[in-house]
Amino acid sequence: MKMSHKEKKSFSYCMRALHRDIGFLLIGLIMVFSLSGIVLGYYGFWNPAPVYVHIVLLDV
Repeated sequence: MKMSHKEKKSFSYCMRALHRDIGFLLIGLIMVFSLSGIVLGYYGFWNPAPVYVHIVLLDV
């Protein structure tokens, strides 16, 4: 059984498709990590937590 010309994919076609898919994956990861870095950098600005100060007076 021979494969027709349309069914047989060349090596360069497979490498281009693989390169494209890996590129899309990396772009997605870069976007997710950059967004999480921005969120963590401004975490205190967006979610200000109350600050409690405990003062202890010492008798000297």
